[in-house]
Amino acid sequence: MVISERGAIGTRFLGGIAVPKSVPEYELIKTQALAWLTNSKT
Repeated sequence: MVISERGAIGTRFLGGIAVPKSVPEYELIKTQALAWLTNSKT
């Protein structure tokens, strides 16, 4: 999972974090990250 306004490669070069689906807490991390993203735009 990469949440960014840039592409995956750009995110990696700028210090982004990718979370693979194989992580047991993937859905929890995804939900929290999307909530942060949504709240930061308001």
